[in-house]
Amino acid sequence: MCWKDQYIREEGRAYAAPTQLATLPLYLYWNDRLADNYTVAKASSIRDAELRGYQRIRVEGHIFPTEQSGTVPLRVFYSPERGDFFTTATKVGVQSALDSGYQDVGIEGYVFEK
Repeated sequence: MCWKDQYIREEGRAYAAPTQLATLPLYLYWNDRLADNYTVAKASSIRDAELRGYQRIRVEGHIFPTEQSGTVPLRVFYSPERGDFFTTATKVGVQSALDSGYQDVGIEGYVFEK
């Protein structure tokens, strides 16, 4: 595995540890062949990551499965041309993904605004 831990940008805030609130772990997955990461929380997304050959690296934090006060959607985009996932929780990130030809895969959960 050739994962390199590199800070790119902050998209939002999540709980660092499990809470008594209903949260889901947000997992970081990595695919060596594609040199791509995929950040997932939903069971269906975890299955998708593993079927595509991504390996679980770590828990990035804990997020809400449904919208809560003060939260924004954590959206996942995918570019079939690049074989690349892009996760964002900002309007700038969403626009960047769309401008770059990424397809909106959906909402993975909800995070606090940064």
